[in-house]
Amino acid sequence: MDNYITRILGLARRAGYLVFGTALVRDAIRGRKKPYLVLLASDASENSHKRIHDSCMFYNIPLAVIDITGEELGKIIGKSGDVVCVALTDEGMAKAINEKIDKTMFIRADDGESAGGRA
Repeated sequence: MDNYITRILGLARRAGYLVFGTALVRDAIRGRKKPYLVLLASDASENSHKRIHDSCMFYNIPLAVIDITGEELGKIIGKSGDVVCVALTDEGMAKAINEKIDKTMFIRADDGESAGGRA
């Protein structure tokens, strides 16, 4: 993963603009202050993938499956365990990451397909 993206994620974590964990991300998606971008680790379980995917598609939140594991994502944001998904609640930081992420990683709402074909 791009060093720029890891720095933005770390900054978002310290600033309080990052929600992580499947349950908390789903709560944020359904809440009043919706995230601007959700990132899902490549090794997320089928159950976690479906829950996050369905929530993002229903509430029209951009979702990208990134090419890192949950363990690596956890280390990036300063957690000791696996973190399979994160949500950015700051528009500027979400835009900064959105510009750097390969567009093939995004899951489109119209057909449900992703770069990994997992939807």
